[in-house]
Amino acid sequence: MFWYHGTNQQRKNSILESDFELSNGLWGNGVYLTSSKDGAYIFGTEILKVRIDESQVTHINFEEFIVDYPSEHNWKKAISDKNYKAIAVAYITGETELCIFDTDIIEEIRW
Repeated sequence: MFWYHGTNQQRKNSILESDFELSNGLWGNGVYLTSSKDGAYIFGTEILKVRIDESQVTHINFEEFIVDYPSEHNWKKAISDKNYKAIAVAYITGETELCIFDTDIIEEIRW
């Protein structure tokens, strides 16, 4: 399966030349991707296709997660305490967000 990352041309070139840099987001420091190519366009007009080692991904149902962690302020710590390599968060909209904490699981980046 491919995941999608939207960015600008300058960042796209940098990623293709020297890999992703982690950025601080909702789930912590990671590389953020989406299951939806259309959704990736929200973040930029240059879309990268990324293949990863899916066996290293922990799947999280967002609706179930927020029952245990209702405060967004606790989410990063709850995730970082588990030392996941990556999480795929499935939302009620049908979209899934992937956050990669360990870029060694990235197998391929295409443009």
